Amino acid sequence: MLTLSLILTIKELHLIQVSDLHGWIGGHRHELNYGDLGTIESYVGRVRENISKNIDATTFFVDGGDICEGTGFSDGTNPRCMYGFQALSNLSLDLTTVGNHDLGSLETFNYFLENTEQLFGPRMITTNIQFNGQPLIKNRFKYDVKPNGLRILSFAFLYMGDHTYNGAEVINQTLTIRTPEIQQIIDEYGPKTDVLVLNCHIASREKESNEVFWEMRKQFKAKFNYEVPIILITAHSHQTHTYDCLLEDGSKDANCYNTEAGCYGRNVMHVVYGYSDIEYTFNGATYKGMKMASRFYFNGFNNQVSYIDYNTGKDTGLAARFNKSAAKFETDRGIELRKQFQKWETDLGLNKVIGYSKYKYMKRGLIAEGNSMQRLWMYSVYPNVVYRDDSDAIQYAVSNTGSIRDNMFIGPIFRDDIYTIMPFPNFIYYFPKMLGEEVNCVVDKLNYPNNDPSSNPKFLVPYRAEEGKYYDVLSDDYNYPRLAEYFAPCSKRGYNEQHKVYTPKTVGVTSTDQVLKYFVENYMQNPDKKLYGVSKSNSDLVSEFMWSGFIICGLIVASVVLAIWK
Repeated sequence: MLTLSLILTIKELHLIQVSDLHGWIGGHRHELNYGDLGTIESYVGRVRENISKNIDATTFFVDGGDICEGTGFSDGTNPRCMYGFQALSNLSLDLTTVGNHDLGSLETFNYFLENTEQLFGPRMITTNIQFNGQPLIKNRFKYDVKPNGLRILSFAFLYMGDHTYNGAEVINQTLTIRTPEIQQIIDEYGPKTDVLVLNCHIASREKESNEVFWEMRKQFKAKFNYEVPIILITAHSHQTHTYDCLLEDGSKDANCYNTEAGCYGRNVMHVVYGYSDIEYTFNGATYKGMKMASRFYFNGFNNQVSYIDYNTGKDTGLAARFNKSAAKFETDRGIELRKQFQKWETDLGLNKVIGYSKYKYMKRGLIAEGNSMQRLWMYSVYPNVVYRDDSDAIQYAVSNTGSIRDNMFIGPIFRDDIYTIMPFPNFIYYFPKMLGEEVNCVVDKLNYPNNDPSSNPKFLVPYRAEEGKYYDVLSDDYNYPRLAEYFAPCSKRGYNEQHKVYTPKTVGVTSTDQVLKYFVENYMQNPDKKLYGVSKSNSDLVSEFMWSGFIICGLIVASVVLAIWK
């Protein structure tokens, strides 16, 4: 029999959340309105200072994973992501976890295993990853009793995805929760938990994140007849969302909230939860718990990691929230972190200018648009740096749209920009002499697995391959297995060639990041030169380029570009 008795005391929890930082620890040199991790640390410090006189208020600062792969801070070190993990550990976090990008590189993976305890201690947890038959790290949960008395039990889950990372295996979340080890944790700490935090490196809209919430809700109700307040922290999709949690029948759960905090250090999610005391009885015993009584969150522009509008000089965003100027907003700790990031930037040479771009190329631009980074990559970079002319087959790249992660901005191109645009050092492979009809079939199945031509393609090609002709199909070490998956249904002749290492025509260039760096250093040096190109229709784009008689930058009609950026 469940009985409740409400006491009027409200405990306040300021949940401050970041995720998917991807090495963006030192700010955005091309978007100066954004701060850096020092700004975020200052913000957390100001919140704690602001609520310090309220004995019923406390903070809980959480990172949702994926500190690696995205900038020179995370990818320009040896081992990779060393500075990323160190920067994250220097934040005053209560809780963090790993994302898929933190485990993909072997050297990063090994660095994480060897240093995580020293860097993070109990703050780093992961619940559903195993390595050599054992938990990836020793900390699978965390239990906190905050100064205001709130008792917080935390778990962390990674999405299933590719399942394995350098021998580490991601286990189904629901099955993990039902294991004896996790059941024992719930049995021990459940009756003394006021708030359950589920730190999921899973997109907020994915079913997997809901399944974690559903299973935990069932567990607490079955074991204790207690609807424990749940904070469902989500990540991975690089979006900013706030949702009411929905039960399996589609109804709203009044004691759960789902938040996702964006990416690249551009956002900090701040939700203020209010919890009221309850008593509940189960199997003749009486327990004290909480229920969600209120919540408030800063949305829209107000969660951007910015504190000044550089166009007007007006204080905005985080500083204005505390009625402080930008100069007085920063804390000593935030300033200290910034100085460390600036030193790392200098040590790594990330601020060295290596080229110049006359136009801005958008990472999400359609390949048919003149200002698309995808277009520059497909029609200028590959033909000039990669394609060989000593094969009797046509050179033909299949490019994953997710490989390009940031814009190329107008003006100087810095060494760090190579990392931000193309952070993955994927080695180039190819499948020799595929027939055009086989190529088209494979690409169609990759892009439209449900035969839905209206969905956005994830793989781009320079043009529709011509039936009966042979193509050397270029991919990379991350994407080639995806192409090979469709050889059987797409080849009447039984094409089953194994992938081969591709040797680009440019000596010493073997991976995608090296390809982009070489292109910038050799073809994007003169700020006074314009880009010219020749085009057919959008459905049959060609890779013919000229600039002073040489093949270089871009299938871009100059008049279109000038019209866009005038």
